[in-house]
Amino acid sequence: MRMFYLISVFLHILAAALWVGGMLFLAVVLVPALRDGEFDPVRRPLLERTAMRFRLVGWVALAVVVFTGLFNLFYRWVPWEVFWGARWWNSPLGRTVGYKLLVVALMLLVSAAHDLWIGPRAIRLWRLDPEGSSAVRYRFLARWLGRVTLFLGLLAMMLGVILVRGL
Repeated sequence: MRMFYLISVFLHILAAALWVGGMLFLAVVLVPALRDGEFDPVRRPLLERTAMRFRLVGWVALAVVVFTGLFNLFYRWVPWEVFWGARWWNSPLGRTVGYKLLVVALMLLVSAAHDLWIGPRAIRLWRLDPEGSSAVRYRFLARWLGRVTLFLGLLAMMLGVILVRGL
């Protein structure tokens, strides 16, 4: 069973690194590079194709993170029956787990809003009328939802470090 746990921790870290690393790459490398005027003809299609590809990779990574995170939690820290007790949630470890679960839930909701609603609409409007007020507004919203999702992902990673190493 310990080998399953070690593999689960490895997959958890790998999936989190893939997801957060991919978001950082998009925000810090790709999008700023595409702002250069010479890329105007390919900016929208390249960003759209990259975003669609990363959306699939990102959701698979998030599913792995959630599944392995729950497995790791129940294997390492708390039996299932203790998990539901008030004593567990009032402990420092329980509260930290609660914060992490809350952050991950918010991250999933914001990511879903970005990937399934705002982002596709922003791309659709950008195709139709790149400088239209709706296109600009939805692109702005998509950027900010992406930033909030990245922040929540980094916060979840920090809470994971706190869980393993303590404050």
